[in-house]
This record gives sequence, C-alpha cells and structure tokens, in this order.
Amino acid sequence: MALPLPRPWRFVNGYRNRRRVGTIALRLLAIVLLLVGAEVVRRDLGGLRMESELWHDPTAVELPARFDHVVDDRLGLLPYYRGLVHYTADGAGQRADLAFATTTRIPPAVAFVVRVRPGAPGAFCSSWQLHARTGRHVLLALFALLLLAFALVPWLLARAFARQLALLHQLQRDGEFVRLPIVREQVVHEHGAPTRIVVTVAIGAAARTYRRHAWFVPRRGGPFRIGDEQVLALWSPSLPGAALVLREDLWPLQVEPEWQAALRQLHPTAPV
Repeated sequence: MALPLPRPWRFVNGYRNRRRVGTIALRLLAIVLLLVGAEVVRRDLGGLRMESELWHDPTAVELPARFDHVVDDRLGLLPYYRGLVHYTADGAGQRADLAFATTTRIPPAVAFVVRVRPGAPGAFCSSWQLHARTGRHVLLALFALLLLAFALVPWLLARAFARQLALLHQLQRDGEFVRLPIVREQVVHEHGAPTRIVVTVAIGAAARTYRRHAWFVPRRGGPFRIGDEQVLALWSPSLPGAALVLREDLWPLQVEPEWQAALRQLHPTAPV
C-alpha cells in the first residue's frame, strides 16, 4: 500500500515514553521481587538448617517445655502456630516467642520439648518445629514458586513494552499501512459501563498467521475501521508477527490535518 505520509514518521511522545518508562520500571520490579524473595528463602532455609543442627548436636540437652500457643488457619488450610515457649535452662527460666506455619496440624501425641546447647540457654529447637520440618520446606518451596510467578508477570509485561518500542523503531524505517481482518471484537464492561475495547486481528506473514490484540479506551475512540471487517494498522516486514492497530484518530501517529485527509481518502469507508 502506498505510504501517504512523509518520513520520518512521528509518534506521540507519551506513547513511546510510557513504554520506555514501563519497560525499565517493570524490569526493576521483577528484579526487586526476585532479590527480596531470594533473601527471604535464604533466611528461612538458614533458620531451618540451624534448627536441625541444634537438634542433632550431641552436646545439646533435651528439656521439658511448655508452649502457650494458638493455631490460626492461613488461607483456611495451613496451620500457623504462634505463642510463647517456657522452659528452664542453666538454672534460669527462659521465655521466647515461636511462630511457624506448616501443611498439617501436629498430632497431640507429639510431646513438646526443646533442646538447647550448654552455655546458650536462649537458643532452642523444639520437637514441634522438627516434626513440621517437611511441611515447612514444602511451604518454602511453594513460596519460591509463587514469587517466581509474581516476578514473571512484570517481566513479561516489560518484554511486551520492549517489543512495542522495537516495532516503533522498525516502522520508522520500513513501515507500511495495511488492512487487517478483525477476528474478534469485545467490549469489556465494569459496573455496567464500557471500560475498554479489545480487538483481535489476524496478521498473515511467511506462511503463518499471527493473532494479536489491541486495546482501546471507548471514551477516546475505537480502532480505525475500514468497513465492518477490517482495521487500519502499521506493519513492518522486519517484524512480520507484530502490528500497530491505529485508533480512529490515527493515534499514536502524529499526523498533520492535511495528511489525515489524504489518508482518509485512501480509505473512504473509514469513519471521519
């Protein structure tokens, strides 16, 4: 299709800048989530390891103890034990907070005792902590997987923004106006009011057909329609699987009024 616009094409600064800032911010968010999660996992794994070392230390002494606690159900499934531990070590009474989550409740038959090292009465490992060790490892692994999923979302969004920036760059060099068929159009409502229009288009290139989605805010206008079954988009042969569907006012292109008129003459069925 003949290009009705002189080069270089200009795009709305806000469109480009939001994607630049979004790419950086989302990547940083993903990295921060991973770093924070890695530190939490490292700390908790270290705590579990130290508990095991203390419990199996041949110099440690086993002592009777009392655990004044309550059990909450996290998410309605996971028992969370928290309370105050009382025991006597080296001739002095000791009190310490204890809290941990596990996958199943500890049977009443499991006696609550603690083990402490001589000369370090304040540090202890309880029999209940050791009994729940497997469940605590499982929860830590699930937490790590969940954190990876949370970090993956902003990372994928950042990659999508980066691809849009790459498409803008290529459109400046070899972009073309194309008509793309509408595969599906959906108006999303929230509280009874339309909030966005989602248009799915088909892009045929290199013996493949790609489906891509474009979002529009109804109050700012929908896609640039050509009849009832096509939309106007910008496409680059260098990135055949991507396209930029234009809004009915040609956004995000910055187009002078005379060029808008020339473009609409090429597509007389498009809305004015």
